[in-house]
Parts: sequence; C-alpha cells; structure tokens
Amino acid sequence: MEQLVWLANRFRLTCFLGCALATRVVLADSYPEHYTELDFLTDIPQVVSATRMSQRLTKAPAAVTIIDRAMIDAAPIYRVEDLFRLVPGMQSLSVTRNTSMVTYHGVADNFPDNLEVMVDGRSIYLPFLSTVDWSGLGLSLDDIDHIEVVRGSNVPVYGSNAFLGAINIVTRSPLAERGSSARLLGGSQQQQLFEARHAGFSDDLSYRLSTGYRANAGSELFNDRQTIRFANLSVAFTPTLQDTLDLQLGINQVDMLVGGADKPDRQFVPADIQSNYQYLRWGRELDADQALQLTLSRSLLDLSMSEFKAEELILREFSTVQNIETALQLARLQHMDGVTVWSDSARGRAITTELELQYTHHLAPSLSLMAGSAYRWETVNSPMQLTGEQRINEERTTLFGNAQWQHNARMVWNLGGMVEHFSAVQATRLSPRLALNYLLSDRSTLRASYTRAYRMPSLLDANLESTIYNNEGQPWNVLTVNNPDLKPEQLDSFELGSYWHSDSGMLELDLRLYYEQINDGMRDRFYIQQPADYDGYYSRKENIASWRNRGLDLQLKLQPWQDAMFWLAYGYQDVHGGYFQGEDLFPLEADRGGLQTLDTAAPAHTFSLLYDQQLNTRWNYSFANYFMSETAWPEGGERSRWWRTDIKISHQLLQDSQWQVEGSLLVQNLLDKEYAEFYPYNEFARRVYLQLLVKTR
Repeated sequence: MEQLVWLANRFRLTCFLGCALATRVVLADSYPEHYTELDFLTDIPQVVSATRMSQRLTKAPAAVTIIDRAMIDAAPIYRVEDLFRLVPGMQSLSVTRNTSMVTYHGVADNFPDNLEVMVDGRSIYLPFLSTVDWSGLGLSLDDIDHIEVVRGSNVPVYGSNAFLGAINIVTRSPLAERGSSARLLGGSQQQQLFEARHAGFSDDLSYRLSTGYRANAGSELFNDRQTIRFANLSVAFTPTLQDTLDLQLGINQVDMLVGGADKPDRQFVPADIQSNYQYLRWGRELDADQALQLTLSRSLLDLSMSEFKAEELILREFSTVQNIETALQLARLQHMDGVTVWSDSARGRAITTELELQYTHHLAPSLSLMAGSAYRWETVNSPMQLTGEQRINEERTTLFGNAQWQHNARMVWNLGGMVEHFSAVQATRLSPRLALNYLLSDRSTLRASYTRAYRMPSLLDANLESTIYNNEGQPWNVLTVNNPDLKPEQLDSFELGSYWHSDSGMLELDLRLYYEQINDGMRDRFYIQQPADYDGYYSRKENIASWRNRGLDLQLKLQPWQDAMFWLAYGYQDVHGGYFQGEDLFPLEADRGGLQTLDTAAPAHTFSLLYDQQLNTRWNYSFANYFMSETAWPEGGERSRWWRTDIKISHQLLQDSQWQVEGSLLVQNLLDKEYAEFYPYNEFARRVYLQLLVKTR
C-alpha cells in the first residue's frame, strides 16, 4: 500500500509539472485557440500481427499496443529498444552500458527467450543465442512507420518464439517516401550517432537506402565501448496492379566489449559481430477477396570473441592466484599450459533460411480465412557451445491458420492455431487459440480468449554441450551437458480484455486481465562434477520450472487539448513458482544450486507516461516518466525500485518547401537519481544529448 501511495503521489507531481511546463507560449506564430470535432475524428486502428490478417482492434483476438509515428517522434530516445518502456507489462532494460534486453512479464535473465521480434514479419530472433541482439538490429528510428506489440502469447500465429508475446516493427514503405534526411546526435559518454537516408523512385520501382554509425566510450568502470555500422536497402516493385515485390537487404557490424556488470572488477573482453540478411516478399491479389503471399529470407550471424590461454583464465577467476607465474604453474600441473580457451562460449557462425507461403480469403462479409505453411532451416558452427560437433542443423516445419467469423452484429469469433515440428527434439505440437469479441459498439469491445501454447527447445537449448580439454585430451572443465530428453515448455493462458475508442478519437482505453500457467519450463540444473574438475560442477538444461502469472495491463491514449498527446501505461503482475536448481554447491558458487523461487522474478508494478505538446509552429516539448518496483532478476539479482524522468525539447530552425532543419535537446534521468536496472554496477546517471535532424524533399 505504501508503494502504491508513493507511486500515486509521484504521478500527480509529474502531471502538475508537465502541464505547467507545457503551457503554450503566446507567440506571433502560435496556433489558433479554436478547433472542431473534425480535428479528432479517426478510424479504429487496424492491426495485422494478431492473426496475420488486417483487423480492426475491436475484432482482434489479442491485446495489441500500437506505437505510432507520433509516439516515436515524441519519445526522448535515440534507440529502438527504449520504445518498449511505453508498453504495459513490458520491461526494456539496460543490461550493461551497451547491451539491452526486452521481455514481457519478467521472469527472464540477460538473454530473454520468450518474445518474438520481427521487422516487417521477418524474425530477428537468433536461434544461436536463443534471444534478440538489439545492438545488431541495424535499424534507424526514422525507418519505422509503426510498431505492433501483441501482449500475450502469439504462438498460434508466429510460433515458439512468441511464447509470451510478439513485436512486429513495420518500416516505412519506399512507395510512400521521397527525399533525403540526416540525423546527428552527440553527448554523454562520448555518444556519437550519424544516420542518413534517401528515398527515390523510377517508373514502377521505389527504393530507400539508409545507413548509420553509432559509437560511445561506455562506462568509466568497465570501459565497455561500442561501435555499430549498418546499411539497409528496401526496394518495392509493382510490375502489375495485382503484384508487388518487396526486397530488403541489410548488413551490420558491431565492435564492442562484453561482460557482466555484477562485480566491479569484471573484465570486459572484445567481441566482433558481423551479420547480414536478405528478404524477398511477393504478394499477389488474386481478386478482390483473395490474396497470396510468398516470402523467402536468409540471415547470417558471425560472432567472434577474444581468445586467451588457460593460465590467464586461472588468474582472472581465482582471487588466491596473485600473479601470472603462479597461474602458469597451476596450468602446468593440470596439463593446461598453452591451451587456448575462449572468453565467452557464445562464439560461432549461424545461418537461418526460411520459406513461407500464406493465403488469405474473405469468403463473405462475416467470414475471413488465413492459412499457410513455413519451412525453416538453421545451421550453427560453435567450437565451445557444440563441443565435438563441426555443425548442427535443425529443421522447423509449421502449418498455421486463423478463421474470423462474425456470428451476428455483436459477436466475433477467432479460431487459430499452429502445428510445429522441430527436428532437434523430434517433437510436434499444436498450439491453438479461441477468442470471442463482444462488440458493445463500433468503437468498443469486450474480449475473452484461451490459448494453449508450446515453446519448442531452440537449436541451442537442444544441443548445448561444452567441455574444455587439457593437453592429454582429458576433460579439464565440463561446462554443460546435453539433455536428449528435453521437452517443450507449455503455457495455458486465459485473458479478459476491453478496448474503447471514443467517437471523437480523443481517447483510447485498453485493459487486459490475464492468467498464465507455465509448466515444464527449461532452466539450468547444476550437478557436482565427479571427479572434480576446474570449478567442481556442470549444468544441464532440464524441464524443472513451473510458475504462474496473473495481473493486468492498462494503457490509455488521450488528446486532452489541441496539439497535445498523453500516453499512460501501467502493468501489475503477481508471479508464483520456482524450481530446484540442483545440488547445493556452496561454497564453490553461492548463487548456484538449491531451491530457486520466481516469486520476485518480475516487477509487481511498472508504469510509464509520455506527454507531448506542440507549443507553436517552431517549438515542441515532451517528457516521459518510467517506474519499476523492486525485482530479483534470475541473473541480475535484486534491484530496488526506481523512477526516472526524461525530456525532449525540439526547435524548428528552418522549414520551407524544400528544407526542414530541427534541433533537439534530450535529457535522460533528468533528476540524476542514479539507479541500476539489471546488473548492480551498471548504474544509470543523467545523460544529455544534442540532436540535429535535416530533411530535404
């Protein structure tokens, strides 16, 4: 109760200060004081990500948050992943100074594996790492048209990776863009950002080329610097009125220092990430009611880490070893002198190829069908994570479909599902969803749904096995052991939701109540190594966890007066569950073994607020507030509750028929109350940036 009162007081104070600061300045070029209802009339938003069919939000079988272009422009950010702080129930965290994680409903370590992330329907989830690498996204904020976030399991639509939710980042179509732009940003931590874009056309072909460079020096404690270079090409070709071809190509390079910020003396080591992708989509309108879509994609990830000798590892890991000479003596005694080890097991090369066919048919005004199939082939080479194997291949075959039936003027049914087969564990599962929407009016609905979903073991989950051998070919350190009996995780989700959109378009309200039961959760179980090896234990992935989530998500979008936008998101979650992690390994590793509870593995309360005000034709002001209650992350440890305020002030320096030049000031953590989001020694202090945006038509 004390926490809720404190949160309410901070909320009232924030609203008061924000409204005071946002009071319009009376200048010669200010907007007129009167406006009509027509200024606010908008249609009900359409979404695709809930079923792969275009639907009004009032008829969608799942809760969907839309982050539109206005919110992207208003938010005081410069990275894509920070946008997800605005989604109720979702956590976007800074793991280290240059690595991020995004998860829904918490219960995640620094590599969340329960959220599908796509760009224009192309998955960027990495089977090699069982997560999403946000540093390698290679996407400019200016490339994005909008983002659809499905809050809740979307396995029946997008498969295992969407176990608890799905994100689809929709980029701007080259057909709708013309001209060039450049964005420059600099500030705290020697942050440098330069992005350039150009869009043009020729006959039936439109294209957009974007490129970017980002770099910063990282924190003073770890010197975890980072440099990112990327380039993307998007081409749209319309040879006929019925056919559309979309081609996307991209390349990304990341040089950074990686490590864990859980201890102040952690050494961060160099990592080099090279990736590229190719994506081709053909769409054909068979007639007014039928459409066919075929997509082919390929992506490559090449991750290399620093290598060093075993004696260096001994010197780093054991505080009793004071110098390299002593470490070398110990290495010789164990026949490890001169043996090369890697600074991190996440090293290797992965290629993913996917072919997908989708058919949509509107059989009648009250009935629409979608059906499709996909085949994915993955291959990974990793000398550390797949010991003894030169290459691991995996095939995934899926069949999916959804039917939307409007039973009468009030009732809309959605029945969908996906059948997945994974060759790695030779498992086949059906994930169905049934939802009923009751239309209170054309602009409001009540929704009830049930989903049974499975998350198949990823290629890494199913094949992870890592051992370091000494000079005599004997195991020196058994890190992980493969589990041939690994099973899929299972989720049963019940949801009640409501969506309301006012006639004037000034107010949108979305409420979701949920209950989620997860069984057979995959977690690392630890065993004592006999005879004892380098660290005395090893781990194996097993189906040992179970927990349940229950709570609510609330989001509200409001236009309280002219040229203003107000967005509020709140999430409450109660988690209960845990797992037995294995033998008590203390004092070898105090954080390994024993009963692990998940009751505090997600924040009970998360809150975000975004307010944007156009002061006049040249000045714009926005601020964002974020709150998260105390949490004990399974990997990052216990974190105290924190509250943060960011602001953005923009000024149009030049605007005419050809040019637009805008300067902005961004301040994150305005009040400079340092806090840690994930690891304890990755503290977030005030950061200040200056930004310049230049556009020409």
